[in-house]
Order: sequence, then C-alpha cells, then structure tokens
Amino acid sequence: MSDTGVTSLTALAQLPQLQEVHVAGTRLTSLAGLEQLPHLTTLDLSFTGLTSLAGLDQLPNLTTLDLSFTRLTSLRGLEKLSRLTTLHVAHTGLTSLRGLAQLTRLTMVDLSDTAFTRLAGFETLAQLTTVNLARNPDLTSLAGLEKLPQLTAVDLSGTGITSLADLAPLPHLTTLQVAYTGLTSLAGVEQLPQLTTLDLSDTGRLGLPAFAGSPPLHTLSPSCGAAPCGESHAR
Repeated sequence: MSDTGVTSLTALAQLPQLQEVHVAGTRLTSLAGLEQLPHLTTLDLSFTGLTSLAGLDQLPNLTTLDLSFTRLTSLRGLEKLSRLTTLHVAHTGLTSLRGLAQLTRLTMVDLSDTAFTRLAGFETLAQLTTVNLARNPDLTSLAGLEKLPQLTAVDLSGTGITSLADLAPLPHLTTLQVAYTGLTSLAGVEQLPQLTTLDLSDTGRLGLPAFAGSPPLHTLSPSCGAAPCGESHAR
C-alpha cells in the first residue's frame, strides 16, 4: 500500500494473519486498526504524517519498524516492543531517546538526521551491531557506546564529535565513518583491532596514528583538508 492515498488502516482488522504491512508515503496519521494484527513482524510507516505511536504497544511480535521521515518527536510507545531488532527513525524531529533503553534486542538502529544530543539509554542495548548517528551536529559525546561490545559498524559522519576516545573498547568494530566532523585527533582508533574500513573524508588535517601492526585496514578514506583528496587506499 506504499505511495497510495490510504488514510486509515481500520480495514486491516479483518486480516488478523498479516505479518508485514508497508504504508510508506501514504497520508496515514493514525495507527488505529493495527492493534488487531497480533502476528505483525514488519511495519513500514516511513514518509507518513504520523505524530504519535499510540497503538504500537499492541504489536508484541514486531521485529522491524521504520518510522523514518515522519513527524515524530518522541519514542514514547515503543517500550513494550521487546522483540524489536531493527529500528529506523531517521529524518524525524526526535529530541530524546527515552524509551530506547527498553528495546534490549535491538541489533540495528538508524538515528541519522534527528535532533537528539545525548546517547542516554544506549548502555542497555548490548546486542547492537550497527548504529547510524550521522548528521546530528549537536551530538558531541559518544559516552555510552563503550558499553556496546557487539558493535561492528558505526556512522558518526556530520556529528559534533572531536574525539574517538570512547570507541577504544570496541573489539569487534569493523567499519567506522567519521566524515565531515571536527575531529582533531584519532587517538584510540589504533586500539580497534578488527577495523577494516575507516572514512575520514573532509575532517581537515589529522595526525594519523601508526597503523602498522594494528587494525587490518582494507579501506582508508583520508582527510582532505584544503588540498584535493586522492583515491581511497586499499591494502
């Protein structure tokens, strides 16, 4: 039903066996009717006019939820979705991560292009492997990420961070994107033993640490500074 003129989901109450619903790009503003779908596992509500999550707590089997490009400013209503593993809330007006801490089965979360400033609640998400925090310019601290030992990919592009010190204790991190940040040092990155991809594009001139004998980097996108960048280097 994506990209249609649908404004209501009440008719879906007659289809109690539904497992996936995609209503991206519709005129939907209410979730009324979804509470009758107890077997729903995947729900795409992106690009809708949604402003409230009322009713989502009636979907106990939901594992994948896309709320990107909606008008949401809060995650209130997600706390009871204990089986959720994938959450997209990019390009929303989200200012707080309250409610995220209860989603302890999350393995992937996309919070890019939102308005939050702190990672409060992340420390309980021990199963996370992929985190997208890109283009949150008011995010200046990574405190909390060091509590997520399963992380393999982190996108910090366009954030307000200037240090990677909090990333040092992440033994499984393989991909790190820090393009378009104000990084002044890469101290600590040499302690990421599994790092294979590092994007430093447009971060200015950085003193690169000695990588020899450290992370097994396959791809390094260097800082451009004022001079033209060369191509990424592969080893």
